[in-house]
Amino acid sequence: MNRMVWLLASVVGILACAHQVTCAAQPGQLIRHPRHPEYLTRKGSEGDTVAIVAPGDPEGFLYLGTKQGDGTRAGGQQQEIIDRMIAQGGNALYCIAVRSYYKKSKDADGDATQNPFINDDPYQGVNHAILDQWDAWLTQLDNANIATFLFLYDDGSRPFGLNGFDDSLPSEEIAFVQAVVQKFAHLKNLVWVIAEEYEDAYRAKPFLVSMLAKAIKDADVNNHLVGGMYAGVEFSFDQMLSRSSITESCYSDPSPCNQNTKPSFIVKTLYT
Repeated sequence: MNRMVWLLASVVGILACAHQVTCAAQPGQLIRHPRHPEYLTRKGSEGDTVAIVAPGDPEGFLYLGTKQGDGTRAGGQQQEIIDRMIAQGGNALYCIAVRSYYKKSKDADGDATQNPFINDDPYQGVNHAILDQWDAWLTQLDNANIATFLFLYDDGSRPFGLNGFDDSLPSEEIAFVQAVVQKFAHLKNLVWVIAEEYEDAYRAKPFLVSMLAKAIKDADVNNHLVGGMYAGVEFSFDQMLSRSSITESCYSDPSPCNQNTKPSFIVKTLYT
């Protein structure tokens, strides 16, 4: 995706949190501007706006280096990339949690080890040593006000298949979403994204995208923005709007948005 200019556009309202406690953004967290929803701002600094400008690669940031026995990575360039971004500028990083798994999809970009699962098997649960390593990296970015656009799934990656029904996701997938969200919800500079080019994986059941967004919102006590990415502009969210938790949409094309996207704002971000 590094060849593309991305557009980030808000398409629908934010779903109310399903927790019994009150869900609210943290002071300093990236949010939609309360008076001008075409802009991003930070909680507590609503008079200011935030423009996201950043490199798009490496989308495999979390998997650079050699996989170790405990699932973590060694010998990658993660720290070098973090240090360079802090020193030279750029305020966002794009990375993907599940690029593939032991049943590697022909459409997924990563190899079979590029996932946070125990033994690369989504049904064995999340390897928390991997999430701990990610958290150490992403927290450094967060402390420097560099936003992480954290995608759950790569295009073509369907670790839990299309097994969701009209009103529920597989319990194993809900557990995965909850583990990831609860680990990283403390970050102030974070935007969740369901899947890269979601239509590659979810064309048969697009409503699952909305259900995944809802699972994120239900687990996120800090009410971060949730996005979905589509590989073009000639499309409509009509299939999802009636029950969508998606608040942002990412487009992989520099052309103007089609009127059917129903955006309320556009922020251009250049990916080299």
